[in-house]
Amino acid sequence: MLDLSGPGLSQVEKGIYMVAGVVGWPELVVILAVLLVLFGAKRLPELARSLGKSVKELQRGLDDDTSDASEDVEEAEDTPPGS
Repeated sequence: MLDLSGPGLSQVEKGIYMVAGVVGWPELVVILAVLLVLFGAKRLPELARSLGKSVKELQRGLDDDTSDASEDVEEAEDTPPGS
Protein backbone atom coordinates (compact mmCIF):
# COMPACT_ATOMS: atom_id res chain seq x y z
CA MET A 1 0.00 0.00 0.00
CA LEU A 2 1.21 3.50 -0.84
CA ASP A 3 2.12 5.72 2.14
CA LEU A 4 0.20 8.99 1.72
CA SER A 5 1.29 10.56 4.99
CA GLY A 6 4.53 12.00 3.62
CA PRO A 7 5.03 15.78 3.44
CA GLY A 8 5.89 15.73 -0.28
CA LEU A 9 2.33 15.20 -1.57
CA SER A 10 -0.28 17.93 -2.02
CA GLN A 11 -3.91 17.32 -1.13
CA VAL A 12 -4.81 16.90 -4.81
CA GLU A 13 -2.04 14.34 -5.34
CA LYS A 14 -3.19 12.40 -2.27
CA GLY A 15 -6.73 12.37 -3.66
CA ILE A 16 -5.53 11.14 -7.04
CA TYR A 17 -3.57 8.29 -5.45
CA MET A 18 -6.54 7.33 -3.31
CA VAL A 19 -8.88 7.22 -6.31
CA ALA A 20 -6.30 5.40 -8.42
CA GLY A 21 -6.20 2.65 -5.81
CA VAL A 22 -9.97 2.17 -6.08
CA VAL A 23 -10.49 2.58 -9.83
CA GLY A 24 -8.68 0.09 -12.07
CA TRP A 25 -8.34 -0.20 -15.82
CA PRO A 26 -11.64 -2.05 -16.39
CA GLU A 27 -13.53 0.65 -14.50
CA LEU A 28 -11.78 3.41 -16.45
CA VAL A 29 -12.71 1.76 -19.76
CA VAL A 30 -16.36 1.56 -18.70
CA ILE A 31 -16.34 5.20 -17.55
CA LEU A 32 -14.78 6.35 -20.83
CA ALA A 33 -17.30 4.32 -22.86
CA VAL A 34 -20.20 5.88 -20.94
CA LEU A 35 -18.73 9.37 -21.46
CA LEU A 36 -18.32 8.67 -25.17
CA VAL A 37 -21.96 7.60 -25.47
CA LEU A 38 -23.26 10.53 -23.41
CA PHE A 39 -21.23 13.36 -24.90
CA GLY A 40 -19.95 12.10 -28.26
CA ALA A 41 -16.47 12.08 -29.70
CA LYS A 42 -16.49 15.78 -30.64
CA ARG A 43 -17.15 17.07 -27.12
CA LEU A 44 -14.81 14.76 -25.15
CA PRO A 45 -11.61 16.76 -25.82
CA GLU A 46 -13.40 19.95 -24.77
CA LEU A 47 -14.63 18.29 -21.57
CA ALA A 48 -11.17 16.92 -20.82
CA ARG A 49 -9.64 20.38 -21.26
CA SER A 50 -12.23 21.91 -18.93
CA LEU A 51 -11.64 19.21 -16.34
CA GLY A 52 -7.86 19.74 -16.54
CA LYS A 53 -8.25 23.49 -16.09
CA SER A 54 -10.56 22.94 -13.12
CA VAL A 55 -8.12 20.57 -11.42
CA LYS A 56 -5.26 23.00 -12.05
CA GLU A 57 -7.28 25.88 -10.57
CA LEU A 58 -8.25 23.74 -7.57
CA GLN A 59 -4.62 22.81 -6.97
CA ARG A 60 -3.58 26.47 -7.26
CA GLY A 61 -6.27 27.44 -4.73
CA LEU A 62 -5.19 24.73 -2.30
CA ASP A 63 -1.55 25.80 -2.61
CA ASP A 64 -2.53 29.46 -1.99
CA ASP A 65 -4.54 28.49 1.09
CA THR A 66 -1.62 26.45 2.41
CA SER A 67 0.84 29.32 1.89
CA ASP A 68 -1.60 31.80 3.48
CA ALA A 69 -1.99 29.53 6.51
CA SER A 70 1.77 29.15 6.93
CA GLU A 71 2.19 32.95 6.68
CA ASP A 72 -0.45 33.39 9.39
CA VAL A 73 1.38 30.93 11.63
CA GLU A 74 4.71 32.70 11.07
CA GLU A 75 3.10 36.06 11.82
CA ALA A 76 1.55 34.72 15.02
CA GLU A 77 4.92 33.33 16.12
CA ASP A 78 6.61 36.70 15.52
CA THR A 79 4.01 38.65 17.51
CA PRO A 80 4.82 38.84 21.22
CA PRO A 81 2.10 37.58 23.59
CA GLY A 82 -0.26 40.23 24.94
CA SER A 83 0.03 42.59 21.97
